[in-house]
Amino acid sequence: RARRELVTVYSLMEAWEDALLLARDNFHRSPSNPFHAQAYFNCLIQQTKSDANRIELSNIIESLEKINSEKSKEMLSSAKAQMTAVYEGMEQKAIDIINDAISMYPNNDYPIQTKIDICIRFFNKKEIKTCIDSLRGRIDRKSSFYNAYKRAESIYFALEGNESKAIHIVNNEMRDYSDSGKARLLEKIHSALSRA
Repeated sequence: RARRELVTVYSLMEAWEDALLLARDNFHRSPSNPFHAQAYFNCLIQQTKSDANRIELSNIIESLEKINSEKSKEMLSSAKAQMTAVYEGMEQKAIDIINDAISMYPNNDYPIQTKIDICIRFFNKKEIKTCIDSLRGRIDRKSSFYNAYKRAESIYFALEGNESKAIHIVNNEMRDYSDSGKARLLEKIHSALSRA
C-alpha cells in the first residue's frame, strides 16, 4: 500500500519518471488490482509515444476489462479516452468517451481530470472552461485534484491571452509540483499563448 501511495504522490506532482518504475512494479506484482493498473497506465501514457508503450497500454486496458468491477469500468473509460486522444489523435471521439464516463459516474472527479488532460492536449478552450466550471466549488487546496484544476486554469488563461495570470498560477498557486512538471506546464502555456 505504501508503494501505491508513493506512486500517487509522484503522480500528483507530475513527477512521471519517478512514478513509472514503482507503478510498473506494482502492476506486475498485482495486475488484478485496478488501482495499480490505473496508476501504471497514467504514468505510461505520459511517456513518449512508441509501439512498445502502445502495446503495454493496451495490455493494461485488457487487465481493467478482466477485472470487471464498477471501479475498474470507470477507470477503463478514462483509459480508453486517453488512448483515443494520445495514440489515435481523435479529439472528439476521446471527449465523447470521457463525457459518457462523466455522465455514468457523476460523483467521481477522476473522469473530469481525464477530460482536462484531453482538452489541454488539443488546446480546447471551450471544454477546458466546462471542466473548470464543473469543478469550481468542489476543489480546494487539500483536494487531490487541486493541481489538475490549477493546470486547467493556467492553460485556459493562456488560451485567453492572459500570460501573467497563467504564469502566476504556476508559480504561486500550484502546490508540491515537481520542477519537471512545472517546466512541461510552462511549455504548454507558451504553446497555448501562441494560439490565443
